[in-house]
Formats: sequence, C-alpha cells, structure tokens
Amino acid sequence: MSRFTKFLVLVPLTAFALLAGAATSQAAHVKLFHPPHSPLADTSAFNNAQKHIKRMDEKGKPTKNFVSFSSRKNSKLVGKLNAKRQQRNQFRASFLASKLSEYRNERISPILRRYDARIAAAKAEYQRDIRRINEKKESPRKKRAAKARAANQLQAAVNAATQRRAASLDAANRLIAATKRANEEFFKRISERDKVQIKQIKGRLRAALARLRSRLK
Repeated sequence: MSRFTKFLVLVPLTAFALLAGAATSQAAHVKLFHPPHSPLADTSAFNNAQKHIKRMDEKGKPTKNFVSFSSRKNSKLVGKLNAKRQQRNQFRASFLASKLSEYRNERISPILRRYDARIAAAKAEYQRDIRRINEKKESPRKKRAAKARAANQLQAAVNAATQRRAASLDAANRLIAATKRANEEFFKRISERDKVQIKQIKGRLRAALARLRSRLK
C-alpha cells in the first residue's frame, strides 16, 4: 500500500474520532483564567474603610464637626471602593480578551500548521511520483494515465486534509466558545463578589455613623 493510500484510509477514521470525542474534549479542556488581583477586601481602600469604622466607634464624645467629617469621609470611602471596582472590571475585561486571544491561537495554530504540513507532504509525494513516472521507459499513453492517477491521489489527499482541518477547527471553535462563556461567567461572579463586599462595608459605615450620631450631645 502506497503512502497516499494509507493516508486516505487513516484520515477519515481520525476525523470521525475527532468528531465523536469533541464533547468529551470540550468538557475536559475548558480553561479558567484567574486575574492577578487579590480580593477587594484586601485593598487599602477597604482597609481604610474598616479603620474609619473603628475610629467612629472608639470616639467617646463626638462633636458635630466630627460627625460631619465622618459623614463626608464615608462618602469618599465608598466612592473610592466603587472606583476601584470599576477600575478592576476594566482591567479584567482587557485581561480576559488578551487571554482568550492567546488561548484561541494555542488551539487554532497547531491545526493550521498540521494542515500545511500534510499539504506540503502530499505535494512532495506527488512530485516524487511524477519523477518516477518520467524516468520509466513506458509509452506516452501509460505515462499520461499514471500522471492522471498521481494527480487524482494528490487531490484526494488535499480533500482529506481539508476535511480533517474542518473537523478539528469545528471542535476547537466549540471549545473556545465554551471557554469564553465559562470565563465570562467566572469574571461576572468576581465582579458581583466585589459589589457585595462594597455593599456590606457601606452598610457598616452607615451603621457606625448612626451609632456616632446617637452619642452626639
């Protein structure tokens, strides 16, 4: 069996295996990208809010000026936390876009390289066949027939490689789409976590301010 014949037999089987295992591959290789951020609760803005709560609670005899200052301070602290969350959301959007682009290249580029290599190998085999045909001492009719067979084998090899590339790209694109959805949901949960933390610290600031005002004489 020639290398062309072996190639034509193996390619459809491999393509079928790729399609049959696509769902399993997708489930096994979805990748989550973790942004290089510590939780919002570990930031200086969050710590400053906690320190201000402690300061308000430890103020034994508050004055009106201190209560007014504390109220403005609360607003500034919440504003800084919201600005920090917005800044992080923007960074994460850029970070995710970059990671997804890298991931797509990691999945797609090898498929295209393998396709190019198969086409190059098929063409090289065709050229060798043509040289062998030309070197044989046969009638022009037989040579034309042999060259036609070689050309048909080349076209069949190209078609098989193209089908295999299409099957691989389809599986890769499904995996890329699943990875994109999973990461978008993951990043959304991170943003919602920050939102909840801000809401909690805002409530604590308000409660501390209310306790401060209750001690005002």
